[in-house]
Amino acid sequence: MNDNKVHAPKVSIIVPVYKVEAYIEQCVRSLFEQTLEDLEFIFVDDASPDESVAIIKRVLDEYPQRKGQVKFIRHEHNMDIAQTRKDGLNAATGEYFIYVDSDDWVEPNYAELLYTKAQETNADIVVCDFYFYKNEEVSVINAVPYKEGDTGERLRDDTLNRRSWPNVWIRLFRRSLFADNDIIWPKHGMAEDVVITSQATYYAKKLAYLNSPLYHYRWNPNSYSRLEDELKVMKRVNNYKENLAIVQDFLRQHGVAHKYAKGIIHAKIEIRNYFLPLLHKPKYWWKHISTFPEINLIFLFPNRYYNPPFRKRLRMLFTLLGLYPLLTRLTEEKELES
Repeated sequence: MNDNKVHAPKVSIIVPVYKVEAYIEQCVRSLFEQTLEDLEFIFVDDASPDESVAIIKRVLDEYPQRKGQVKFIRHEHNMDIAQTRKDGLNAATGEYFIYVDSDDWVEPNYAELLYTKAQETNADIVVCDFYFYKNEEVSVINAVPYKEGDTGERLRDDTLNRRSWPNVWIRLFRRSLFADNDIIWPKHGMAEDVVITSQATYYAKKLAYLNSPLYHYRWNPNSYSRLEDELKVMKRVNNYKENLAIVQDFLRQHGVAHKYAKGIIHAKIEIRNYFLPLLHKPKYWWKHISTFPEINLIFLFPNRYYNPPFRKRLRMLFTLLGLYPLLTRLTEEKELES
């Protein structure tokens, strides 16, 4: 009988790669320079047509100590971010894993601090804060609405009710959380974070929060989720709706739909808001107000699940009356004058 066991790294870092040759070098250097040595790096090439993978391999030559820790997976054709994340997880062997987007970068102690917090608290998920870069501005974003550490139910409720950011890249996950539970994978790469994070958070026995910005998120104006092309907007809306249906079904099946109704309302509003840049066209005004029509009533008659501030309620009234484009122009003119 062979008692030798294959060593499992402490953390697997999973990086989807697609058309990021302008950013990938900064990303991978920040990963290879992690202070935590016991790591596994999994790069999933989603049939990227540029030099992204070649850049990764060139940079890797400068870190020979990391070469034995790196895995490359290549898709023969583009399969979307959701499948790319899934394939990366299937290849992971670490006790914990993290997703890092390849156009972002991380602090040198990103993996070490998250892993240490997980060990100290025996947490299945650890959440951290992040830096947000938009154009020339940078700000620190608190991932949860309070600054002190927390390992209780409040963090679970805040995540599922969307009071905290749902992104997977600010979360360290225990890998067995996914292996031991029937987590339904998102169908599309639109709001796939919400599908993954909601289920994992529900199943987690313990969660922890690290009040420290460790991740650098780059706002990309060319991102699929920000394009205003009409066909892409409709695809984005439909994909998000299908992914949200997974979350809704999951919460209903586990008898907690009412407890986390605010999170679903938030997602529905987010989906509807994708129509806002197109509201000057009547057909999109109708699509906006007829998509989840119950949201119209919530804005006009707030309930215990959602009580929007007066400004948002006023914007909804203008939208229902077909005056949203006028409101937008007036707001822009006021900002230019100030």
